[in-house]
Amino acid sequence: MLEDLEIPTAKKRKPYNVKTPKRDLDLLHSLVIYRVSTVEQLKNLHTFTNAYLSKKIASLCKKGFIQKGNIHSYRFDQKRQGSYYRITDVGLNVLKKNGYEIEVPSASYLKISYDLLPYKLTFNDMVIALIEKGWRFKDSRIVKRENNINRNSILQGVLISPDGKEHVVYVALIDITPSNLKKMETELLEQAAIIDNYIVFTKGTMAFKKIADWLSKTSIGKALELKMMLLPYGKYYLRNYPDDYRVYSLMQEIMPTSLSFKTNFERTNEKLETLVTHEGAEKYIVNLLDTDLIKIANIQSYLLNDYFIEQRDVLVITTPLLRPLHKKMLKDYSQHIAFLEIDAELLF
Repeated sequence: MLEDLEIPTAKKRKPYNVKTPKRDLDLLHSLVIYRVSTVEQLKNLHTFTNAYLSKKIASLCKKGFIQKGNIHSYRFDQKRQGSYYRITDVGLNVLKKNGYEIEVPSASYLKISYDLLPYKLTFNDMVIALIEKGWRFKDSRIVKRENNINRNSILQGVLISPDGKEHVVYVALIDITPSNLKKMETELLEQAAIIDNYIVFTKGTMAFKKIADWLSKTSIGKALELKMMLLPYGKYYLRNYPDDYRVYSLMQEIMPTSLSFKTNFERTNEKLETLVTHEGAEKYIVNLLDTDLIKIANIQSYLLNDYFIEQRDVLVITTPLLRPLHKKMLKDYSQHIAFLEIDAELLF
């Protein structure tokens, strides 16, 4: 009889929880730390192969763990800018469930505005290049919160050298508008009482020259340690020379017979402190490979106020590219300054 027949029922499947691999979790976590990243940045952070990373990014996007966006104004040597990636709330929840400490309430907290995107990606380039050399960094939001700085400030974050010295970082692209120049000056003046070390990175010589010219004419250049570097030069420089002493050690190596550093000597000035014997004469030596505005101000102050007592000229370390700018900034004192050029090939 039909009613006596036993009709088989479909077996219910047990829920299948796919465990997210540790490498995937680390990739997601890096998007919390850096907020946005390019494929190249992710590859450098995690040493993935191109094939693996492409496959993994596609998988994480499909799962809704990360989100893709279009880059603009970041690469000036090509029309196609590529894509960047940021984490979603789904990705954040995956990290939390796997034991990662996530302080941000949601992925929207990590979002970078359209206008600031190329600046943040440029800052990330610097950080990723430096962390393997012992540098560390703080994100801009942490810096602003710790120092009670307006959240609309255009600072990009802080770079911390291997010896623990903190430098607030500003970034300019190929050019910079007068309004952004003024904004940078205003912020530097407002922050001078709480922060006195800065680095300004620029992607173009036009922006570099404008900022150097502008800030050197203000009180900022006389009060703050403010280094200025073109990219990618600045990245390679800081990787190899986190302080002046590394530069001076290099100079001793490449000029062992014509340059000798003196350790015991008397001086009246408080601005310059490193003395060498060069071409038979005692001279103060100053490293301007980082175009630090306070060093330029110190040279000017010494030559104006103390040179007539000490009678020691100043030897400035520069490069063929930077020499015209340094010469212009020190033109009123050129008769007591000698420029010592060093090629990039010897530096790096």
